[in-house]
Amino acid sequence: MSSIISHIYMGNILKQKYNLNDEFLYGAIMPDVLTRTIDGQNKAITHYLRHGILYGAEGDYPDIESYLKENKNLLPHSQMMQGYISHLIEDMIWFSTCIPYMTDKKDDKIIFKKDKSVHSEEEFRNAIYSDYPIIDRYLLKKCDLNISKLQQEFIDFTDDERLKASIKDNFKLFDLKEKDLILISYDMFDNYISQAIQKVSLVLDKIYK
Repeated sequence: MSSIISHIYMGNILKQKYNLNDEFLYGAIMPDVLTRTIDGQNKAITHYLRHGILYGAEGDYPDIESYLKENKNLLPHSQMMQGYISHLIEDMIWFSTCIPYMTDKKDDKIIFKKDKSVHSEEEFRNAIYSDYPIIDRYLLKKCDLNISKLQQEFIDFTDDERLKASIKDNFKLFDLKEKDLILISYDMFDNYISQAIQKVSLVLDKIYK
């Protein structure tokens, strides 16, 4: 994932572009929320992951074609499912282009390209998850999204208590761990946002234009 709030930020731009409602935004958080909710589910299932090479980078990426094929009859009629595929496309771009832009992997070590420093997988995760709350605040300054209000709206969308709890725990503005970005740059993230919206629009254009 990039961050759950960044998915909402992009979802809100797409919502306005295609005149959608908040069901689309609800779908945009579902892959991450479901990963932490349903017994027997894991990220490989909720994110349709398949191992391969994309844009020259090897990894596990969302299989967009599988999702489209599996849901081709329902997708045009469900804004939630449209939000879901948007999330998958955004993740595909994040992991296939942005992560390789910031890091190299050698054996079991991660090299931060900005300073050539060498880190463990755990140190990489800590760094990226430290950057996300900073990026979230950067994005929220650029829009009028009310995360607390949306969180309650999403909780009210479902009767599943586990899903309600997962939304409450995972869709929120997390506390800052650091004052400065470690890996991500604002320019790179802005470029990612533009690229992701463009790619998602290719799918939504087939439904709405």
